[in-house]
Amino acid sequence: MGQIQVRRTTDSPLFGLLTNGDEVLFLKLTARPNRCYGLSRTFSLYTVASEAQQVIQILKSIGNTL
Repeated sequence: MGQIQVRRTTDSPLFGLLTNGDEVLFLKLTARPNRCYGLSRTFSLYTVASEAQQVIQILKSIGNTL
């Protein structure tokens, strides 16, 4: 999150991924009109097997927008 905060202001949103190895949380920062964070729900990779596929789909979607 520190790297996202020091990034210069841009019109396009910045995306981040936080993980502890078992769980994944997505982060989105929009700079305009005001700096605002958006957080996804927590995805549990090992507890619910289908959530790993959802994480992959989200990463592909983010990749397509960049």
